[in-house]
Amino acid sequence: MNALIKLGFKHLFTIKSSTVFEQNVFQDSYNELLMQAQAFDVENRYTNWQQLAKAIPKAAQTLPYKAGFAIGLYIHKLNRIVPNFTDNIGNPLLFNEHKFEIIQSDFKDKSKHVVALTYITDTLILIDSFGEYLILAYKEQSTDNTLKSTFTIKMQPGISVVSYQ
Repeated sequence: MNALIKLGFKHLFTIKSSTVFEQNVFQDSYNELLMQAQAFDVENRYTNWQQLAKAIPKAAQTLPYKAGFAIGLYIHKLNRIVPNFTDNIGNPLLFNEHKFEIIQSDFKDKSKHVVALTYITDTLILIDSFGEYLILAYKEQSTDNTLKSTFTIKMQPGISVVSYQ
């Protein structure tokens, strides 16, 4: 019996991000974070995300969620395709959900703002692995002994198995 897995693809966004999508996520998440942080820090006591999140646990819980709303339309425009990643012959991979994370941010210096999106695939069937490569199939395919349409990816930094059954 084959294992069922989900893969996570972590995508970092920094001041050096180059595509229009990356620049939009970077800029809009920073602007939204600044705006939302004001509600938690009306006296401007904190200069960065880490200080605010440590001092005010409710901010740590809610601000990533609220800042994530600012990039919702950009995520929607991806049409579930994981950006900047394909299988070994160039076919796009699809994601089913995503998670937004604030890695670090400075309220006075946008160049220190770093956020991440983790794209999580639908359930995949792990057919086999060899070295750094995984042979996979989408779960929706037949589970009998008929030939499955498979694809191969190479494991690399930023990719992880996030669910295993």
